[in-house]
Amino acid sequence: MLELRNHSVVGAALIEDVPYDLMFTAASMDARLYLDMFDSLPTQDRLKLDPNNVPYMVPGAGSVPLYVGDYVPWIPSLYYLSVRVGGDIYYSTIEIRSKLLTEDQLRQLRDELRRDVEHFAFRLSRRFWDVEGVHRSDGPQAELMKLDRLGSMKSRLVAAAIELADRANVKIDRRYDWVQSGTSAKVDATAQRMMVGRPSDHSVVVLKRELSYDLPENRWLISAVQALVRFLERSEDTLMNYDKRLQNQIAELTSYQRSQHNVHLMNQHVRARTDIHRRLDLVRKLRSALRILVETPWYRTGQRLLTGTEPITHVVVQDPRYRVFLEAVRAIRADDFEIRIHPDYTIEWRQTSELYEVWTFMQIAKCLLAQGFEPAIPPNVVVIGGGRRFLVNPMESGNTWEFMRDDLVIRLAYDLTLPSRAHQTTRDQPLFTMDRHNRPDGILSVFKNDLYYGSLVFDAKYRRVHKFWDLSSAPGNRPPAMDQICSYASACRSPHLYGGSDSASRLRPVMEVWAIHPGRGRDGQVEEIQDYSVKVVPLVPGETNAHLSVLLQAALNTILSYPASVGA
Repeated sequence: MLELRNHSVVGAALIEDVPYDLMFTAASMDARLYLDMFDSLPTQDRLKLDPNNVPYMVPGAGSVPLYVGDYVPWIPSLYYLSVRVGGDIYYSTIEIRSKLLTEDQLRQLRDELRRDVEHFAFRLSRRFWDVEGVHRSDGPQAELMKLDRLGSMKSRLVAAAIELADRANVKIDRRYDWVQSGTSAKVDATAQRMMVGRPSDHSVVVLKRELSYDLPENRWLISAVQALVRFLERSEDTLMNYDKRLQNQIAELTSYQRSQHNVHLMNQHVRARTDIHRRLDLVRKLRSALRILVETPWYRTGQRLLTGTEPITHVVVQDPRYRVFLEAVRAIRADDFEIRIHPDYTIEWRQTSELYEVWTFMQIAKCLLAQGFEPAIPPNVVVIGGGRRFLVNPMESGNTWEFMRDDLVIRLAYDLTLPSRAHQTTRDQPLFTMDRHNRPDGILSVFKNDLYYGSLVFDAKYRRVHKFWDLSSAPGNRPPAMDQICSYASACRSPHLYGGSDSASRLRPVMEVWAIHPGRGRDGQVEEIQDYSVKVVPLVPGETNAHLSVLLQAALNTILSYPASVGA
């Protein structure tokens, strides 16, 4: 329940991944409620659009679902809410909290993920000139990278806009004015001197004090907001034009789907359109945030005072509210970007469970780097400008990273869907499954001298241990995820194991399955269940997690030594 109190709204704290409905009641039927992500809801039949095409809710419109299954992921963050009644505006926030991680752990997960991905991209940049056939993008990459940098500071920009709209720096202007005598006002010594020698006309000079926003930092802020608005308008036009071009190309390719190359190209265009739509959503959110500031009276008055060359003062640099706009302006004016990481790796688009999956994948990749493996260029890295710039896109299902060391090759697949028949496998993706559970979060496959030696499967479980593993329950009452984990070990087969001999094809290629979770586990220890070839592995953001590298090295040793133990 949110209640209006003294031109503010008492905020609410909610837990992620829980369905919520919003109902709005107000004494005035002219009231309007605005909320972040209204424009992203799958159904907007109970919302209206204002003249700026921003959706809002009116009293008595019924309930609006804020979380519908997995469609609208309310990630842990602050979401901004405003209620407009007549000329009054009330601001507040809705806080979404993680269901498992502390605020500090969640922050460290996001920071680690971005830092690790950036480090990985730098490792790749050193190897670029040794790789041929690297995919390059012909899209508006420079604009996209600038927009992505703005997206990474979205939360700070929105918070600063709200704060400055209500509490920008002010000064007190002193001026003297003639008023009718008898008016209650202060007459000081200066006013008395101004009246000396003036004929009496029943008026006096009085001192008046007024609040003024005419400060150098405010004039600079107005010019910065204008520059950001122009950039966002230009970005929206660029993205929409690029989207139309891709849409036309997809329509043309649809008629020629017999060619595998055309199918691959069409799928690339479809993925590019999805990315464009995400960025368009970001543009509209940022413009909505800036509109909060633009609509304030002091901003509209200050626009008339601009000189065209507003200096950057020490207040702009030192005050964090103004400084974030300085960072934003510098981001859109920068000409060169060495490494740009897609904002999906931080907080913009993914639920915590999905971020934990990618973070877990990166922890495995980091362990391989630490053990001397060198990475190849993965499919989610786009090389731009002949290798001067790298754009790291979000991980997509089926992305496979390759690592090499001496005669070993490790293929690390993310969210790969396993086929159900042996003939559907390939040498590079050698596994198939005989069960319905066919999509683990990660598969680490080991090759030595071009022979496939086996795999390690891992699944990131963003939930408490008893929700996915409970041996104390009868088989029919066990958590569904437990059958999934066991299936990866027992139901996977490969016609490529040890070169594809008949005897080897009957062996189980998955040596271990790891169920990875962000809790402490039972007494904080790795739990090994040998009968099922399963290990329940705690992996907590912000901790050293040194046990992971030890476990991985042991798993690799087991996979590489297994042929000798079975006489393969």
